[in-house]
Amino acid sequence: MKTLFESVIMVAEETSLLNAVKNLRPDLVLVDLSFPVSGGTGVTSFLRQYAPGVKFIVLGTEDAPEVVDACVAAGASGYLLKWNAGKELIQAVETVRSGRTYVPDRCAG
Repeated sequence: MKTLFESVIMVAEETSLLNAVKNLRPDLVLVDLSFPVSGGTGVTSFLRQYAPGVKFIVLGTEDAPEVVDACVAAGASGYLLKWNAGKELIQAVETVRSGRTYVPDRCAG
């Protein structure tokens, strides 16, 4: 059986996210679009600023193409709808780890 994850770490606030990204240097971050960060920049811009080399998939509830496109334009490697995460998480991770962007077909804008 192929291993997708060496480790999984959950964080609940901005400082923990920054520390985890800086100290653990993950290959991939799965982050909720509503994750609170200071400065009002949004979590996608926050990650691009503080972890420029890290790939990340945004987990959100909005399936509007403009929301998905904005996340990808801000640097996200993928976008996954929360209600589909159980079915699509592995596919999203494999897609992003292979260097492609994961956007569900019904969300593509």
